[in-house]
Amino acid sequence: MWVLDATPARGKILLRVLGKDSEELYDLYVDARYRGYIDPLIDAERLVKRVEENPSIEEIWVEEWLKPPFYREWKKIVAFECRSPEEIQEIQERVELLKLGSRVNTYPEILQTTLYRLRIPMCTMLRDSLEAAENMDSPLYNPPPIRWAWVKLLAWYGEALSPRSRVIGFIAETPGGSLRGSIERLSETIEDLKPHIVLYRGPFKDLVEVAARSSGAVFIYIQGVPIGVHGLIEWCRLSYTPLKIVGRYSIGRVLTTIEALRAHEKRYMVPHRSPGFSEPPRRVEALPIFDRGGYIMRPKPGVYFGVVQIDFSSLYPSIISRYNISPETVNDPQCGRYVQAPEAMHRICLERRGLVAEVIEGLISRRLAIKEAMKGAQNHLKNVLDERQGAIKWILVASFGYLGYRNARFGRIDSYECVTAYARDTAWRAIDAMRRRGYRVIHYIVDSIFIEVGMVDRDKAESIVRIVEDATGFKARVEAIYRWLIIPPTAKGEGASNRYIGKLLEGSMKVKGVDPVRRDTPPLIKRAWEIAIEELSKANTAEELGERVLRALDEIKILRKEILGGSIRLEDLVITRGRGEEVIQVIMHKDFYQAVDRRGYSPKYYLERLESLEKLLLYILNKLR
Repeated sequence: MWVLDATPARGKILLRVLGKDSEELYDLYVDARYRGYIDPLIDAERLVKRVEENPSIEEIWVEEWLKPPFYREWKKIVAFECRSPEEIQEIQERVELLKLGSRVNTYPEILQTTLYRLRIPMCTMLRDSLEAAENMDSPLYNPPPIRWAWVKLLAWYGEALSPRSRVIGFIAETPGGSLRGSIERLSETIEDLKPHIVLYRGPFKDLVEVAARSSGAVFIYIQGVPIGVHGLIEWCRLSYTPLKIVGRYSIGRVLTTIEALRAHEKRYMVPHRSPGFSEPPRRVEALPIFDRGGYIMRPKPGVYFGVVQIDFSSLYPSIISRYNISPETVNDPQCGRYVQAPEAMHRICLERRGLVAEVIEGLISRRLAIKEAMKGAQNHLKNVLDERQGAIKWILVASFGYLGYRNARFGRIDSYECVTAYARDTAWRAIDAMRRRGYRVIHYIVDSIFIEVGMVDRDKAESIVRIVEDATGFKARVEAIYRWLIIPPTAKGEGASNRYIGKLLEGSMKVKGVDPVRRDTPPLIKRAWEIAIEELSKANTAEELGERVLRALDEIKILRKEILGGSIRLEDLVITRGRGEEVIQVIMHKDFYQAVDRRGYSPKYYLERLESLEKLLLYILNKLR
């Protein structure tokens, strides 16, 4: 069996279970007590006597936990159990009101900590006894046999992402393909599909939720990163969090949940609210050293031939793991064995393994094992594994930022500065190694280095990887080999650090940061870019590139005439924009107006967007002459 959902109930947990026959979901109640903790402001034993007569308390006792920020000292805290999470909260609030203590270890939420204590993991094959029937630590588990449907609602111009959209239809994406229909047939279609879970992201949550629940499916509203179903399952297993809850989590919250569960194992007290470590006072002359962040080279715009892009493998998480960087290990006043971070002047303790470093190390190892298994996997399994490693990658990407986030429970600015100091040191080592061998470094951004080497093949690119690894001590890989690479100029004539277009050695194109990959680009402008990129993709040499630029300019002239002639469909002009947490879809007339209204369009705005592409093509042509 597999547990897909869990809900607290009085004295129990209601589990939504997929049976061994993989057909129907059914409910299963499990006996459970919910546990709360209080950090006493009076003697712990006295607090027990003050609280134990509360009729809601089933059991109460004193435990010893290590207290933050450095987790060197043990402190007595009061633990107690009740039959519902609501009773836990009422008792904690009462104790705080009487100024007898404060709640602690409230993260993760009570449901997750209870499931963790009972060892009932989500989306994991279980025996009838609810014990795991597979190795929980292995990332190569068999995927649960879940039938799922990912629903997208449609307006007249495409996906309905704005609350003002008039919904007229839907698309239901399933493992077997996609179904499309009118909105009136949504409930009927979901009934026919008989999915175990229904996923949705957008402003019309209630509409899809009602249809999902009427079919008996678990409804999952996606608010975080829209990763695939198998990525969500990976997050569930790592964090003991039900699917319907993890779908609403940010990446940072998933990471913090995993860290907090590990903290519970180590008896590290988790504060109810973030400690909010403040940045220490510093002299003005010290700010450029501490506040520099990672290294980014400002590239020179131009057209380059024979370029290798080398990426470090999870550089920032690897730095955290290798150098034992964690809030409690940085500048620990009681540490007797430490290493000093370059430039930053922070001391990192080596006497014990840091909590964050330990968690990140486990995630890195897990992702590497998945990627290794992908090499020989069949296509279907390879896609499943790719979603899993992608889900872990998102956590690793967020781990560095959360280390410096002042409201993170396991974050501290000193730790963040240690990571950036080592990242800069790594960048300089890689760049120096390339220059000593006569290569030209044209760009470096965060953990990627672009090297112009002239004629290049896979063997030469791999030899450059080995040079980078030897110089830095960190694993690297060939991210891309470009026959040619275009770095467009900004309005000031400088090279943008995160914008480029290149043709790869195997013939495909790689596009970063320009209009076709931006969400706020209307379909018409995306089409113009796609035409241009398709033409450029046919060029291998400088001469061929110049010829294809001229052809692309001719194609764009045709689109320009269509815009001026008013023959463009309105749905090709919709611009998707974010406004706070709301997403709006608009069209340019005299001003932007919401796409639900049809009032024509302003040719000027779209011609200006088209002109920026024409300017880039003319720039390329000029650089080739």
